Amino acid sequence: MIDYANLENIIPGYLYPGFRIGGLIGTMPLIGTQLVPGKIKIIVTLALTVFIVPTLSYEAPEVFSFRGFIVAITECLT
Repeated sequence: MIDYANLENIIPGYLYPGFRIGGLIGTMPLIGTQLVPGKIKIIVTLALTVFIVPTLSYEAPEVFSFRGFIVAITECLT
């Protein structure tokens, strides 16, 4: 069962790495082309995010803040 009080701590932990992994998938030479459908790219991004996030140890900023917005943009572009 999901503890909704803890969701505001879980979402940023998966959101920012998901942005970075999505940026990586979108720019990869073979997967990032138009030959691969967008749904496949999203599925690969979500799968990689779910497997990689438990190995990370960092403190994510709050999602709905200016700093969170800047971090999200930075994660997509790097």
